[in-house]
Amino acid sequence: MSDEEYIVLDFPCEPLRDAEVLLSSAVYKLAVGPEKLKPRLIRAYLELTHIDEDALPEPLAEDIKWIKDQLTSRKDPNVGRYAAIETPEGTKRLPLWVGHLQYTLGPMRYARAQRIAERICSVHARAVDLLE
Repeated sequence: MSDEEYIVLDFPCEPLRDAEVLLSSAVYKLAVGPEKLKPRLIRAYLELTHIDEDALPEPLAEDIKWIKDQLTSRKDPNVGRYAAIETPEGTKRLPLWVGHLQYTLGPMRYARAQRIAERICSVHARAVDLLE
């Protein structure tokens, strides 16, 4: 065994590393995409849903929760409701709802969407810094 000094982190590293990978993917999806900002935010959000905030250091956990809350702040009143649609194959049930994410993003102003995207990027940068 060597006499090297080791830094002991006061939080588990694996959840942070996993979160950093997911945040990296979210940033990538925000950065490259032919569509406008809101559809790219949807793709980024889908990565963020896999992050367990409870396993992260407090400042990062708060920011990730803020991002998720901002992207789903409007609750779709039709969640759980279905329409019966007659098709040649018979009656099909189709959801009336689009989900809280799309229901929130629809009327969202561009400036607010941009602030959320910027927060995703800054949280990723801080996660990288903590891992170094």
